[in-house]
Amino acid sequence: MVFLDIDTLGRTSNVSRSKKSQSLQQYLHRLTHLYFAEKDIEGVGDLTACKNISVVYLYDNSITEIGALGQLSSVTHLYLQNNQIHKIEKLNKLKNLSKLYLGGNCITVVEGLEELNQLKELHIDQQKLPIGEKLLFNPRTLTTLSRTLVVLNIAGNRLTSLIDLKYLNRISQLDASDNALSSFNDFMHSVNEWFALWRLDLSGNPMCKKAKYRERIIAGCSSTLSLLDGREITESTKQFLSKWKAAKEKQKVGLLNDMMRGFQGFDVELTAPQTLGASQTHGAPQSHGAPQTHGASQTHGGPHSHTKGAPYSQILGAPVRNNMFPSLKSSTRPMSSSSGISMNRPFVLQTLLELLLREDVN
Repeated sequence: MVFLDIDTLGRTSNVSRSKKSQSLQQYLHRLTHLYFAEKDIEGVGDLTACKNISVVYLYDNSITEIGALGQLSSVTHLYLQNNQIHKIEKLNKLKNLSKLYLGGNCITVVEGLEELNQLKELHIDQQKLPIGEKLLFNPRTLTTLSRTLVVLNIAGNRLTSLIDLKYLNRISQLDASDNALSSFNDFMHSVNEWFALWRLDLSGNPMCKKAKYRERIIAGCSSTLSLLDGREITESTKQFLSKWKAAKEKQKVGLLNDMMRGFQGFDVELTAPQTLGASQTHGAPQSHGAPQTHGASQTHGGPHSHTKGAPYSQILGAPVRNNMFPSLKSSTRPMSSSSGISMNRPFVLQTLLELLLREDVN
């Protein structure tokens, strides 16, 4: 077992110190970089004599705990990739730490960084997680990171959503490749305030296989985005997609206006539907053979059990006038309701509004 401590530093520095006639204490005081990558190191001991260490290279070892590195208060860069680290702990004294590399370890929760107010880069990609688990983020750590972090690498951690990261709005570079991200809506909601984002990598996620993936990401992200999945985004592409997005938004507004005009005269508050008398038909098409309520009158606003082919008038709970929705083709054709779910007018209106306001349903 190789243990990194003062004795180890003394043995490895004998030759260089003898050439300069330095004592061990002088050597440790002048030391600014520790180069101990790929040395089969399994643990870190007392390093308090190293007052001026700024950069530590300990990647590709077998280290399991990193608490002892918290003694190195002058450290700005920590390279700890490809070890056996299970927990981020006891680093709260590293007030100057700006770059932390932890890729390829066994960390399940991003935590213990609450007092690192200078941390600009966090690389915690490709963790060796238990089967069925994904990387988690401690809320207190995220609060601190939201004030400082600009580069984040979370590739290969089975993430299905980035919604927990939405307040990291200083991020300029994000690598979220090789995860399980599938929803455009969820992703856009997560990064819609990341106005500094210029480099984004989502390759290897399920969403990349969907239609117009690249166009939708570019149109939905900040105009600062210049590199997507390693490919440059030209200014002409940005301008074209900006106009494309504006046209889609204009179409949505038109459809919403059509709906609101169509429902003038009806109670469209999202409350319990109003019961209308049988005579209040307004000349709407009737559903032949549709289920009737017990009694003389038909309750158009209340719940119904619909069969496949029920017309809009029955499902909306109110008559459909001609050209109620001018922007929608064939607005009076039968609407399929094969599930047998009882629907009423306010429910359908609310659903239509939500669908039109969303980019898609995935």
